[in-house]
Amino acid sequence: MKPDDPIRLTGLLLEREAELARVAECERLIRGILGQPYSFPPPPQLPSLARGRKKPPARTVLPAAGAGAASLPPNSSPIRAAVDQYRARFQAGAVAEDGIRTLRAPENAYRVTYRRGGETAVSLQTDRRLLQRLLALDEPEFAITEIAAGTLHADDRFAPTEVL
Repeated sequence: MKPDDPIRLTGLLLEREAELARVAECERLIRGILGQPYSFPPPPQLPSLARGRKKPPARTVLPAAGAGAASLPPNSSPIRAAVDQYRARFQAGAVAEDGIRTLRAPENAYRVTYRRGGETAVSLQTDRRLLQRLLALDEPEFAITEIAAGTLHADDRFAPTEVL
């Protein structure tokens, strides 16, 4: 699994849920216009609706009496494992291949110093993916000279914690 896969999975699941909610809302509006129940055609055959043979549940070895909850087997759900892995990476301030780590608490922004057209400028950003795209730009008139992680306070004061 790639480092960004848990984020992509979460995004796709949220998108799927939003689309299903939109279908339900459209059906409700159609019934409201008609003023009576309406028999909608069944949904198309989706892979997620296919009923396959259920696998038997995995055997779980129970801990010895008095062993406590710490020795229970971890949740084996692949989605739960991906979410746990993402949380661990986020809390640890994981560093991506491009060298830009995720923000650590209480950090909430990146300060980007760059040169464009011979002039130096500073920008505050919160999206690490945007920084990755900017670093990948191959423009002779644009160059990032420094990226710092830190905290942007309510009075617009930026307190850097680390230059990346």
